[in-house]
Amino acid sequence: MLTMLTYAVFVQLLMTTAQQQQPNGRGVMTTNTVSSTEVDCDVRASCSYADELRRNCYCDDLCHIYNDCCADYDAMTTPASDVMTLSRATVSCQRLPDVVTRGTKSYVVSRCPSSYNETDGRRRCQLHASDNAADRFYRVPVVIRSGPLHLIYRNVYCAACAAVTARPTFYVVEVRCRSLPAGANISVESLLLSSSCRVVYVAPPLVTSPRTCLSHISRCDRRWADTAVIDRCRRGPVSYVYAGIHVFRNRDCAHCNYVNDTYISCERPAAASTTGDDVVTWRTVIIIDLNRHSSVLNYVTHHDSDHLQQQQQQQHHQALYELPHCQQQHVYDPFTENCRLVPSLQLTYDQHTTESRQHVTSSVTIVNVNASYYQFSLYVARTRAEKLTALLASVVSIIALVVVVVVYAQRPAVHTHVHGQTVLAVAVSLLLMQVIYVLVVPLVDVIGSTSSVTCFYLSVVLHYVSLTSVCWLNVLAFISLDSEKCRSFACGCVYAMSAALPVVISMVVLSVLRLDGSDSGPTCWTLGLGQLVLHTTMLGIVLGVNCVLYVVMICRRRRPVAGPVCVSVLLTLIVISDAGLTVAAAVRPQSAGVVYLSLAMHAALGPLVCLSALLPFCLHAHSYLHHQHY
Repeated sequence: MLTMLTYAVFVQLLMTTAQQQQPNGRGVMTTNTVSSTEVDCDVRASCSYADELRRNCYCDDLCHIYNDCCADYDAMTTPASDVMTLSRATVSCQRLPDVVTRGTKSYVVSRCPSSYNETDGRRRCQLHASDNAADRFYRVPVVIRSGPLHLIYRNVYCAACAAVTARPTFYVVEVRCRSLPAGANISVESLLLSSSCRVVYVAPPLVTSPRTCLSHISRCDRRWADTAVIDRCRRGPVSYVYAGIHVFRNRDCAHCNYVNDTYISCERPAAASTTGDDVVTWRTVIIIDLNRHSSVLNYVTHHDSDHLQQQQQQQHHQALYELPHCQQQHVYDPFTENCRLVPSLQLTYDQHTTESRQHVTSSVTIVNVNASYYQFSLYVARTRAEKLTALLASVVSIIALVVVVVVYAQRPAVHTHVHGQTVLAVAVSLLLMQVIYVLVVPLVDVIGSTSSVTCFYLSVVLHYVSLTSVCWLNVLAFISLDSEKCRSFACGCVYAMSAALPVVISMVVLSVLRLDGSDSGPTCWTLGLGQLVLHTTMLGIVLGVNCVLYVVMICRRRRPVAGPVCVSVLLTLIVISDAGLTVAAAVRPQSAGVVYLSLAMHAALGPLVCLSALLPFCLHAHSYLHHQHY
């Protein structure tokens, strides 16, 4: 037994000695990892090797910059203007996660240079590694169309701190799911909450492909003592060799890291996809192109093909939306629906491009394209800043309206009169609308993503209350015209509570029966074009009727207009102005001026109603003081 063990050790020593005596030239290496169609490694390390994907060095104009040229590359053909202005510590060879590639790695700028002093920009550049859902925008890569180095910048802030002066081009954002949704009433946020959807990034069209690379080992182990091998490893010709998952700059680098020739191969291993093979076959639901300011939604609808057999067919649809515009030096974040400031970068969009938008949907098969329809968000702010401003405006209005209700409730002589009761009803309806708004707006994202039906019902209630407050203005106008005939508050109450019902019911019918251009049924917090027309028509009728009544009243009266009439006129102007600006903000959501003017009027609604409702008390007190003075 001992003799056999000694013999085995002796044979192993002979094999090891024979391998170590092999010359360092590039002979044919026979390994257990190379296929039968094996070629000489020297052939793959030459510019004459035609297959660039399998070549173990580079022969392009950038190889002298990245120090990965083949031994026979003619350096005289390299343009002298291309110089690396960034440090090698800033540029790294890596495979970006969630980026649709062929599995290759590229040179990526993923950190700011040490000379960059702006702390916030440096922090935002490195947020690409954050797992926070609110930081998805920082994972969108950008490229420079005219960039001579063909680099990928990890995000737009990394491009800013790298002193890029040209306009960056964003990668196209795609939300891919296992299947297309049934209906257009979806959002990016709701899709990302689903485990069957995923965000990937696709290189923009008509952009030069980024420079590929290989992460490799180019230094010897610190225990290696042969200086000649160390020098050939660091300064010798590039001829990548592979050992398992490791890539070495050349065979000398593998040797000085104690890798036996048995495990070395010159066949590049197949690269794994960063997005997963299953995601590649998923259906593209949303395509967001920040360069063209557009978003494409793909969805399906089900239609009965045979009423007897109750069979359904899927029909594919596509809807094209325009993304909100941001001010100069800002870019729109589709994940948080905010405009983000990116200093020191040219962010103007190509308005005169002749390229077709069809490239956005080139990867999606569209059976037919439905006609575009309009949707208007009447009560819900889009960005976080708008939501916070809307909530603060409602709180200010609630405080002022509470003052009106308390003052009128404590004066029996006022709230027992029909005009006083009607003014109190207007204030209560406006207060109820503001309270519902304050309670509902913070829950819009939660409710809208979990139960669209609940969200739809809440929006209907809010819409009905707001129209009821407008109908009370008609009651005020009739009472101001002839208070002797309009002595019953109950009649006015019945009119105000029922006049808004036909409009609200018609709007609900349009939504439920899908008669307003949408195939998604009842929508949450949005109105179609027909619904918006009904709403605007109701406001126009109330304003027109009140104007006619006030003109008739002024023409019939020979004495100056009394205090109650002034209150009615002021309340009509205030409430209708607020409702009109709300419609204008829904029609022009991309105009920040219109949106914030609407929010400002929303905040001033309560204080203005308070001042107008308390006007009779001020006039009465002034008249009493004037009488005492004389």
